This record gives sequence, structure tokens and C-alpha cells, in this order.
Amino acid sequence: TLTLQLASGLGSSFDTAIGIRSSCAGTQTCSNDACATPQSQLVQNLALGTYYLVVNGATAGASGSFVLDIEHLPVGTDGTMRLLVPAGVSGTTSGPSVLGGSCGGAMAPEHTYYWTRCPSAAAGAFIASSCSTGTNYNSLLYALSGPLGTELGCNDDIACGPRPQASQLSVPVDAGAGLYALYVDGAGSQAGNYFVTSTLP
Repeated sequence: TLTLQLASGLGSSFDTAIGIRSSCAGTQTCSNDACATPQSQLVQNLALGTYYLVVNGATAGASGSFVLDIEHLPVGTDGTMRLLVPAGVSGTTSGPSVLGGSCGGAMAPEHTYYWTRCPSAAAGAFIASSCSTGTNYNSLLYALSGPLGTELGCNDDIACGPRPQASQLSVPVDAGAGLYALYVDGAGSQAGNYFVTSTLP
């Protein structure tokens, strides 16, 4: 099982750095300064296991109280997390199913696309669509948010563009920081090529 993990020190009182290690002496993946602040936000794809989260001062003598927010979401069939690019993302789904949404997808392979938001981000709508000639199968889209993996919405089949079995999703997103993911899935056990565009709030 692979997990998309967000560790955030946003809201801390000092210049933080955050790191994740797989062992006490292991190599550390770290983040320093995010969202135009001296605090940190780190996203990492983690396999099943034990990890160590390190919160430190980014500069000599930096210390104080910190706020730590940890959110996680499941990663799809191929175990790859991809950054969501609003202009369009494409790929080919194949293999067994790992996930599913409330409107289907439990028997079809899926791909995962993520994005993060900063504390200053305003509320708005997230929109995604597979209504493109680049999608050649009965696709299905759903979105999840951390920290609880709450489903924001799921859609299968909407009459749009050249693909009557394409999907289009429009869901509200709350203001503030967080981890979000879009899953490109299939109806039934269907898989294939897709091209998905999106609009971030």
C-alpha cells in the first residue's frame, strides 16, 4: 500500500524545516519554506512501513512552538503520485484496481493526481473533465481530501464533447491549507487512454 502524505508546519511561530526518514539514520527528505512563509510543507509517497518525522529550526538557533498537520490519501494502481497540472494530464490506466469512488471504479485501474493548498487559499470550486478525444474509454473521476480521505465528489458518464461516456466533476473546496487528490478511474473494469483538464480554486 502506498500513501500520499502531507506534513505541514504552517502556522508555527518560527522558521521550520520538516523531514521524513525511513530509519533513525536514514536519508531524509526535507522541506524548508512553503506558501511564501518561513514554515514548511512536504509531500511524500510512502510505502507501508515505519517512518520518522523530524521538525527542526531551519536556521541556527531557530526554535519555538510549532503546529504540525499530517494528512494522507491512498495512491492508485501503479503506486505513482503525479502533480495535477490544470492545463491537462494524460496517461494510460492498466492493471488491477486498488481504489474506487462512490459512483464506481472498484474493479478498474486508476491513476492519482495531487495538489496542495496554502493557508491563504480562498474557498472555491475544483473542476475536472475527461471530455476529450484523448479519452478512449468509459472514464470515471472522483476527488478526495485529507486528513480523513473524505470524498468530495464522484462522476461517471456526462454528455459532454465527443465522449458521451466521459466524466466531469465540480466540487466545492474549503478555504485554507490541505492535501487533495483527483483519481482517474474507469466504469466497471474499463481502462485505457485519458486526457483530463482541471480548474483549481
